[in-house]
Amino acid sequence: MGSKLDGASLEKAFEGRPDLQNAIKLAAEYAFCLPVPEKTQKQHNYIFFPKNTNIVPSKNSGPPPSSEPLVFTVPETPPKPGVISGSEATAAANVSDDLKTLFDWALAARLKTAGRSNLKIVQADPKLFASEIRQAHRPNEKAVFVKAFHMSTASNGTVSDETEEFEFSMLDQEDFGGIDTFVKRHGLQDKSMAEQRKAKRLNVNVVKDEDGNVIGNEEGGELERAANEAEQQAVDEEDEEEEDYDPGSEGDSEGSGTSDESEDDDEGGGGGRDDDEEDGEGDKDEL
Repeated sequence: MGSKLDGASLEKAFEGRPDLQNAIKLAAEYAFCLPVPEKTQKQHNYIFFPKNTNIVPSKNSGPPPSSEPLVFTVPETPPKPGVISGSEATAAANVSDDLKTLFDWALAARLKTAGRSNLKIVQADPKLFASEIRQAHRPNEKAVFVKAFHMSTASNGTVSDETEEFEFSMLDQEDFGGIDTFVKRHGLQDKSMAEQRKAKRLNVNVVKDEDGNVIGNEEGGELERAANEAEQQAVDEEDEEEEDYDPGSEGDSEGSGTSDESEDDDEGGGGGRDDDEEDGEGDKDEL
């Protein structure tokens, strides 16, 4: 772009760049204008992909293509005064705020001349996508690109039925609602409350009686402990009453008293019958 144009066309704008001329004249499939990341000064890459272009082949799959992608960088700085002259100087002056605007106009005009007006240069649009992360080099400007990584994994070829689980910490109650909604929306299997994932009770704080039986837990509530103590106390009192009770001694004392009374009754009754017999004999003698 350092030489002036002396004709009505912009063909001479690409003098010394036969690759650019050929790329425009070829049946290009795609054309892009993308910002260059991590540059203090704004720059843009123009990229043209002709048909049947191999894009960074991982392996040499055959002979190289007849045409390769074309990439060139344009800084977003004002062009030098009078860089375009002739009949199109006035039209070029209206789009000469910076080199990118000038190149957009020039490339669109050349594509139209070559009969490729249907090929549009795809550019990033902050209205469609913009990163929320501020750029360190240009913090006041929205970033229309993000860093991405390509990760490929290969299987080791071994088949195993063993599975390994990793436990994570408890979720905050504030985050549970969103996670639960996501799980239900996508129909995922929620096994968070499965039996094998419940906390294991180790019986460390259990309370045992004298025989070693588990009767409570120290981690239980106050009401539970009070109820257990009252129940245990009632059982102890009942055991003490059974130990104090002696049915044999109580039966002997009652039996001896009854025997004495019956003997007294027998003696009194016998004396009465003798008196009656004597009275009867006396009556007979009188008759």
